[in-house]
Amino acid sequence: ARYYWKRQRDCGHFTGVRLVSVNNNVLVVDAGNTAIKWALFKADCLVWQGREEALELNLPESVETIYFASVRSEEDNQAILRRLACLLPEVPVLTLTTTANACSVSNGYLEPHRLGIDRWLAVLAVYHQYRQAVVLVDAGTAIKVDFVDASGQHLGGYIVPGRNLMERSLVLNTGRIRYTEADMLSPSSLPNNTGLAVRMGCDEMVLGFLQRILQRFPNRQYVFTGGDGELLMEQLKIEAVYDGNLVLQGAKLLGDEWMSNG
Repeated sequence: ARYYWKRQRDCGHFTGVRLVSVNNNVLVVDAGNTAIKWALFKADCLVWQGREEALELNLPESVETIYFASVRSEEDNQAILRRLACLLPEVPVLTLTTTANACSVSNGYLEPHRLGIDRWLAVLAVYHQYRQAVVLVDAGTAIKVDFVDASGQHLGGYIVPGRNLMERSLVLNTGRIRYTEADMLSPSSLPNNTGLAVRMGCDEMVLGFLQRILQRFPNRQYVFTGGDGELLMEQLKIEAVYDGNLVLQGAKLLGDEWMSNG
């Protein structure tokens, strides 16, 4: 493993320097819109992961470095970093950001820094694994579709609301669309109450969007990730791969490359 010098922290304050291994005992923090995910890597192996309060309940031993990736506000980020500083006061944090090139991948955005770090990390991981033309579908709070060619060129992609986000938007922005989970108990071929009308309608919008992608780009490897990824694969009835850890894997790749390059 390579090493680098990093100042130590004590609940947010730097207190000194120590020698840190680049590749061993890395805690990756993925602060997404819905939840915070934690993952511990030993060398290149993911050995533990959890969500939200799992870090306090199962604090890993011998963490040498933290790689931090977040799509949240600066205020939220500072709160998470303070939490990490108190839990792991002597462990340096590397905040990951989107760049024009990394890990053999070129960013397709005209302004590279505007590509979300979650999308960038997932793209890095999926290209590292497949080294071919890939369509990546990340089905979380939003549904993000990114395209990478066989040379490692990120070509761009789409962002649309996920089903739950569309449902909430309808409820928040209308006066009379209201329903309970009890309305969802008797689905039929066509919706016969407001709750089913909304849920099944949002499902059809998401599936219709993805089916258009499949028709336009038929001869590619499709990889799904995110909380709704497996469900969408089943509904679309396509040959594809599901990998729920792409953002975490991409964070490990990018952090290690930055550390190796000094």
